Amino acid sequence: MNEDAKPGMIILVCGILGLIMAAVEQLAYVNGYFINIYITDISLLPGFQIATIVLFLLFGAVIAALSSR
Repeated sequence: MNEDAKPGMIILVCGILGLIMAAVEQLAYVNGYFINIYITDISLLPGFQIATIVLFLLFGAVIAALSSR
């Protein structure tokens, strides 16, 4: 793999994992699992999902920065 593309691929994979985790959070809310204890209103769920995706992207950016030295 081209060394210039490696950090971008790491961020892409972490972003996709964040999207998958957000979908799992949606399913957990709809099916009434543990997430209902913490989120009582459906209007709070999109904010929680966005925060999850952003955290995964930030985590990917940190890993990409550390691995590109």
